[in-house]
Amino acid sequence: MRMYKPNFAGGNQYRILSFMDSPPAGRTLSCLMIFSMFLFYCGGALASHIENCDYVESDALENNTVLNEVVAPPSCSCSAGDWHWDNNITVDAKGDVSSDHGPMTGTYQSNTKIWINSGFPSEFSSAVTINVSDAVSWDGYNSRPNSGEQPNEKWKLVFLKNGKVVGETPYTGDGIDTGVKSDFWRGSLGGDITLPNGFDEIVISHWGDDTYGNNKDYGPNSVYPSCFCISYGSNVELPPVASCPCPNSYNWDADIQLINGSYESGCKMLCGTKEQTHLIDLPSIFHSGMMDIEIPEYVSADGYIGRASKNQTAEIWKIEFYK
Repeated sequence: MRMYKPNFAGGNQYRILSFMDSPPAGRTLSCLMIFSMFLFYCGGALASHIENCDYVESDALENNTVLNEVVAPPSCSCSAGDWHWDNNITVDAKGDVSSDHGPMTGTYQSNTKIWINSGFPSEFSSAVTINVSDAVSWDGYNSRPNSGEQPNEKWKLVFLKNGKVVGETPYTGDGIDTGVKSDFWRGSLGGDITLPNGFDEIVISHWGDDTYGNNKDYGPNSVYPSCFCISYGSNVELPPVASCPCPNSYNWDADIQLINGSYESGCKMLCGTKEQTHLIDLPSIFHSGMMDIEIPEYVSADGYIGRASKNQTAEIWKIEFYK
């Protein structure tokens, strides 16, 4: 059996076709083998090409930069019970962006602030400790690779009560890459923020905002606040109740309650204003005869938001008995 180097544009093609008239057994086998080899090599090349394309596409989706498309930002990771704000950013197949607000930019002061003043839980209206545990900052549009360096694509949250600033977070980081159609930064914005009177408004302030921002940078630095989570709580726990195990014991309780993040009671004492409680009437068993009394346990407590930063060295008291 002779084997021929394939040349399907020349004589071998003619030879194979001519076998169709009167194919000797041996030559028929040769034709089939050559035809099978042709399919094998073509099929192998086709499979290799598809496999390579799949690999590049998977790598591009993972890095968001190989294909350089406009990719929507990730969602914030909020814990159960957190208050959540979302700009609802979406990107269509053409790379066009839609959102509830934005983008923010330092070039025009009309675009440097986003006001949020509704949808808050009741806990925000009084003493509260908050933490912006997760935030996502994003920028994306088709012509962004040609926009040049924008080093201050960042924003912060400013908290107001009755129009006055009562607290704020640090700025987001500007980890948004230059030269790509879209990128994002995510992270927490500082730690705990204690607001003794709560807040009723949040301002998302761009770096270049005249009112709450840096006041020095009027470059574009366009950026979308995408979302953020606020965890909150009073962080003030009620004190334990005194334990009086004796059968003939008398247990007096000040009925301390936690109101707006602070201990409140009719027996609350303050130096200089209320230095003693009212007289406490004791049961009749204490009214006559000689007796020994013992105070096996008592609880002294103080609690309010911001107390950790106070220095109080004389939170002490005593009991006086009257007849």
